[in-house]
Amino acid sequence: MKRPIATSIRSTGLAVATALLTTASLAQEDPFGAAPKRAADTAAPKAPVSTESAKPEPLAIQLLRASNPTTPRELLQAAQSALEYGRPDETKRYLAKLLADKPTDENLATLTARFADFLLQLDRSADLQPEGKQVAELIYSAARRVVESPDRIAKAIVQLSSSQPRARQDAIEALDLAGIHAVNPMLHALADSNREAEHASIRTALVQLGRSTELPLIAALDSPNVNLRKQVMSILGRMGSTRAAAFLMRPALDSAAPADVRQLSAAALFRIAGARPDAYEAAKYLSREIARFMNGDLARDVDIDGRVRLWQWNPATQEVTPTVLPRLDAGMLLAAKLANDLYTLRPDDQAALRLMLLTNLELAKVLNGLERPLPVDVGTAGASALAAGPRVVKQLLAEALREGRVAAAIAAAEVLGLCGDSSILQAPPGGSSPLADAMTSSDRRVRLAAALSAVKLAPGQLFPGAGRVAETLAWFLETNGRDVVLIGHPRGEDAQSLVGFMSAVGYEGEGVYVGRGFAERAFSNPDYRFLLIADSIDQPPVLELVQWLRRDFRTARQPIGIMARGERFDSIRDAFRDDPFTTVFPRIHSTDIAAIEVEKLKAIAGRNLVRDEERMAQGRASIDALTMLARNPATFAEYDLLHHETKIIRALNHHVLSRQAAVLLALYGTPRAQAALINFATQSSQPLENRQAAAVAFASAVKSHGLRLTVPQVAEQLARYQAASATKVGGQATDEPTRELLASLVKAIEAPAIARGELLKQN
Repeated sequence: MKRPIATSIRSTGLAVATALLTTASLAQEDPFGAAPKRAADTAAPKAPVSTESAKPEPLAIQLLRASNPTTPRELLQAAQSALEYGRPDETKRYLAKLLADKPTDENLATLTARFADFLLQLDRSADLQPEGKQVAELIYSAARRVVESPDRIAKAIVQLSSSQPRARQDAIEALDLAGIHAVNPMLHALADSNREAEHASIRTALVQLGRSTELPLIAALDSPNVNLRKQVMSILGRMGSTRAAAFLMRPALDSAAPADVRQLSAAALFRIAGARPDAYEAAKYLSREIARFMNGDLARDVDIDGRVRLWQWNPATQEVTPTVLPRLDAGMLLAAKLANDLYTLRPDDQAALRLMLLTNLELAKVLNGLERPLPVDVGTAGASALAAGPRVVKQLLAEALREGRVAAAIAAAEVLGLCGDSSILQAPPGGSSPLADAMTSSDRRVRLAAALSAVKLAPGQLFPGAGRVAETLAWFLETNGRDVVLIGHPRGEDAQSLVGFMSAVGYEGEGVYVGRGFAERAFSNPDYRFLLIADSIDQPPVLELVQWLRRDFRTARQPIGIMARGERFDSIRDAFRDDPFTTVFPRIHSTDIAAIEVEKLKAIAGRNLVRDEERMAQGRASIDALTMLARNPATFAEYDLLHHETKIIRALNHHVLSRQAAVLLALYGTPRAQAALINFATQSSQPLENRQAAAVAFASAVKSHGLRLTVPQVAEQLARYQAASATKVGGQATDEPTRELLASLVKAIEAPAIARGELLKQN
């Protein structure tokens, strides 16, 4: 049965009468503003109309229009009624009128409760758009603004102390609707000593509102206002907040805290847990909670994207403020907070010190960005680690590597590079230092940080694992800054199809047809974002190939996608079920499917994904470190720098690394290095600035190591200069900068002969 439309109609007779009046007046009044017809239009002859078009509107719709709704409530009621009669077009007309009227927030806010189901229908029904979503959002926004109004919240807080029970209940309901927005105003009131008479009522209200106030109140335990902290402890105890227990341990047992603070926090713990823990029990409990938080096990709501909202005390505003972090980062933030508390309770415990440093360094590195240097300003986690000393940080790095705490390992390696104590590179016979071990980490950022720190501490000095330094740095020089996908498929045509799919989603593809060649490429190239392997690849087959890749530290954490045929899909998926960096999916047959699988691989990589800008920055840092090593001639043999000359020559041809590579090759001064520099300097396709840098580097190499070019190479260069000096070269005039560059090369070639008092003659 359909719901009555006009509640003022009480009888059938009255309804009929109203309908007749409405029909008579339709031509004179239209609630949607239709203009009355002119007399001339009425008198004009009309074309024949069909019976269907002449059919009058249904009585219910006529009655709705006759009621002429004007207020937001009336318009929304009319819109709902029209929809119930199957007229979404009529509903949209009332919604449009409501939007055009622009009613006040106060007139809209009360509609959310009365029309809750209808508002959901407006938001979701395709027949009512765009007006449906616009009206729903308008009403929801108005309701939020009203209930979150600072004036409304302030009045409700005052009303909590009313002598009238009904007024106090109304205040609680208003604050409950305001939710978390009521917390800071209530905390400000508790911190105001002039409002002490209201404090008891406010504390009681905060207990009653525990669903929305508990977590912000836990953050308020960090307030410097002792009186406020004591009140918050009391409130949390009355709430029975189990989530607050861990954060009440330190104030309950810290001998440096005021006696009344210790008593109140201990009393709160007793109400929560039924016991007052001693220092030993508190340390055990905090250690368990820290481990739980570090693993992302949080007693917090996690949204659909895996993020958690946490609350922190903001010293600048003297308020609690929310922050949204990924679940693991949120856990690390809470773990760092508790680790600080544990170290405060056990300042002589070296394990507690390292745990405090590890959690804080990891948190600082994550929040600042894994690709950015660790801040070491006063008051930062980096400064605390430096103050703890290189021995402690050395142990900390070993623990971070053992536990797979990548961000903490990067931070610890960076701190060791700043400590200035090269003795930490030494190790017992047969062993190696944590910094040397870090150069074989499965994370490229850890490897680079360790290698750079080793160079800072002892450029050219031998230590266990020193041979890894140049090898690590040279690997980063192979970057071209491109986003590349390595594709392994035994059939060339299929491999090229996959290359095309990757190109369509923004990646360069490289096809390899044999498993061994695939692995060799994967080990040597730092630009591969992820690897794609067909299950039909051989030499070795896919299962053995992936195991091989996982055993090498350079590809141990590389995202791998395996394309499996239907009959092998389940078995291959089961084989890699425990590999978090490998995903198995059917063969890719379209760009759309390729895009979906690429997103999965990017999600698997997470923060391990290194973008092109960072890869180039890593290349620049590596070449600078190699240059520092190359300045010491003894280092060439000790660090086997000559072994990496080819990689440096290749870096010379990359426009970002070119000038740095030229400087490094000048220090090599070998025949290959000099030939590479002079050949690069004469390539007109290269940027002039880079060619000029190569020419300067060539002159420096000749000055330091003598001329190492062969006679034919010298003759070729002299001929090139003579041709450039002519009016035309190849039909085009040689520009002045190029002639000057070629002249500088000839001058550098002739310099040794001139120094010997000889003239270099061209044969």
